[in-house]
Amino acid sequence: MRYININQRIAYKINAAIKASGIKKVALSEKTGMPSSTLNSKLRAYTPFTVEEVFRIAEVINCDPILLLSDQPQRQSLAA
Repeated sequence: MRYININQRIAYKINAAIKASGIKKVALSEKTGMPSSTLNSKLRAYTPFTVEEVFRIAEVINCDPILLLSDQPQRQSLAA
């Protein structure tokens, strides 16, 4: 199994959640107040996301921030 560090895992999960939400990255940048260049750098895992940034993104894309930060597979709903 190939090792992927936590920053890469979080960036991958956030990218997937952004795609699933249908929001454009430019709109996400505007709504979170994060410059586009910073957002893109973080989405490529060049620099890590802060917890505050993850929560702001999660709020905009209507996603549970805990799912973005956890090691568990991402699910649409926690309801059984």
